[in-house]
Amino acid sequence: EGCYFHAHTGDAVCTWIETFCHHSKDKWAGSLFVLLPWERNFVRELFGWRRKNGRRRFTRAMLFIPKKNGKTTLASALALYGLIGDGVKGAGVYVAAGDREQASICFKESAHMVEQSPTLAKVATPVVDTFQLELLPKISFKLLPLAPLKLNCKPVWS
Repeated sequence: EGCYFHAHTGDAVCTWIETFCHHSKDKWAGSLFVLLPWERNFVRELFGWRRKNGRRRFTRAMLFIPKKNGKTTLASALALYGLIGDGVKGAGVYVAAGDREQASICFKESAHMVEQSPTLAKVATPVVDTFQLELLPKISFKLLPLAPLKLNCKPVWS
């Protein structure tokens, strides 16, 4: 379909994350977010592939990995990149989850990243109680709780 891989673009997103995003929990709290090899590969593939017209080939992604492997931190960093780092005027980022509480975890992580980065704090002000990120120019970060969807999963292993 005429798609091509632009490594510099994918690498630039990785560099942005590793320059402006900080961990906020556990022993890594306050330290810069250094992407693991699998995270770097995911980000490069997601942002590096382009269509003939230069636009992104992928505009949505789903990542399935076990819990406690950094999904929320990575999603938060990608959300901030989409809002601030990408340079798209009027950008919007949507976090979908099973309920509002679950969706708020990613938002709160993004808010912590903004608070810990002097550069991001100049352009964004987290308002955690209303789950808004006030940014200049006007862009939005929204939570999408999928309340009617209740997932009752059973392990596939025994």
